[in-house]
Amino acid sequence: LPKVGGGMQPDLERIMLLQPDLVLLSERITRHQTTAAALRRLGVTVLQLKCNNYGDYLDILELFCRLNDQGKIVDIPVLKKMVEQVDEICRRTKIVMAKVKLRCAVIFVSGSGFSLESAAGNTGNMLARLGVENIRKTTEPYRQIFSMEHFILADPELIFVICMGNTQALQDKFKRQIFANSAFANLQAVKSGHIYYLDEALFLF
Repeated sequence: LPKVGGGMQPDLERIMLLQPDLVLLSERITRHQTTAAALRRLGVTVLQLKCNNYGDYLDILELFCRLNDQGKIVDIPVLKKMVEQVDEICRRTKIVMAKVKLRCAVIFVSGSGFSLESAAGNTGNMLARLGVENIRKTTEPYRQIFSMEHFILADPELIFVICMGNTQALQDKFKRQIFANSAFANLQAVKSGHIYYLDEALFLF
């Protein structure tokens, strides 16, 4: 396929050279928003897609099925099987979670600080589908500024950490700043060793 810039920074000139009937861009990425506005001014039809979690992914997959005259996801055996397998894993895990009632916190770490991810984010959505309760009750914005006071009061049994950028440096930063608070050491997740640093390639987007 022709290269039209990077994933985070589309090249408007290269896109226009292809004379597209339709351009698909991200709803969330700033440079995609700028490119979408420029393309619309040039008379190009643009569809900006939301892709924050597995549910959004299924919506996009359904859209591509329709764009390619393939019907729906359920009409394509390999896709139907994939969705059924995911649904079955979620169903079985939810049965277990209903008995143990674990609560989690999903912490997003970047160069600008820490935030709590809701069930609308990628990892938060995975955990919600598996039946794990998120200590964040609101869904929007899907990442919210981290409050140590709220975090300590909620006292989750599980903590999941996602880093965007230099993973090791950000993990070190998280450990230095968070573990400097003595109250953090008394959290259930810390005492039981249930803090998990997730692979950004699998859990970030």
